[in-house]
Amino acid sequence: MSSPGTQLRLRRPRNSQGRFLLLALDHGLPAGPLPGLEDPRLLLRALQDAPLTGVVVNPGLVPHLVSRDTPLPPLVVHVSAGTLLGRPPSSKVLACSVERALALGADAVSVQIGFGDPEEGRMLGDAGHVVDEASRYGLPVLVMAYPPGSVTGTAAPDDVRHAARAAAELGADLVQVPHPGAAEDVRAVVRGCPAPVLVAGGPRSASPEALLDAAAAALAGGAAGLVVGRNLFQHPDPASFARRLGEVVSSQAPRIEIASA
Repeated sequence: MSSPGTQLRLRRPRNSQGRFLLLALDHGLPAGPLPGLEDPRLLLRALQDAPLTGVVVNPGLVPHLVSRDTPLPPLVVHVSAGTLLGRPPSSKVLACSVERALALGADAVSVQIGFGDPEEGRMLGDAGHVVDEASRYGLPVLVMAYPPGSVTGTAAPDDVRHAARAAAELGADLVQVPHPGAAEDVRAVVRGCPAPVLVAGGPRSASPEALLDAAAAALAGGAAGLVVGRNLFQHPDPASFARRLGEVVSSQAPRIEIASA
């Protein structure tokens, strides 16, 4: 059973309809200063009026985002780390404690599991440790559940479904998965996962319209919201595109309620 503190904090990174639109700003550690992400503070300033409900960020970046003239959205501090300089890139280690995340002002923490990776067992244990530690502080945990093929966009729907269920059974309050395909594939993931499911935007899309269609399919399938990174911060007009994503999140999905038990 989730604590009252966890339930209260889960309300922060949601819109008035109970849905999530999170901006992923955690790419700098694994992939370096990608185009569009060279100055995250400037990016957030441009997005301050966008309908984002929160940002996912690595711990060391948080102090650099604090600004008197740009209020920070709710923070999901990512406690996993790994770089594309290493092999395999799906292997992550814990690089931040829940206590440190709280000291940084976290409203939630996120931890990543690369299913199918040779280090899968350790990552499962790390995720369980984060859930245990976070539960003592009433802090929600988002588990990024990535089955084989997630990086290239070829994850099998059944593997996505399995990864989501595994994350929920570890105690995740929210589960992030790659887009499994059509709305019925999302529906199967949601049906088999006790925790609310967020669908990731995935690799950079050549077509913003295609991403909007995929987002609508995810929400029509019952996803609780979206987590979008490169497809937003590398868009020629991030603020405008964020508003379009916000319209999809608000109009396409049924109201999502977070259970109190």
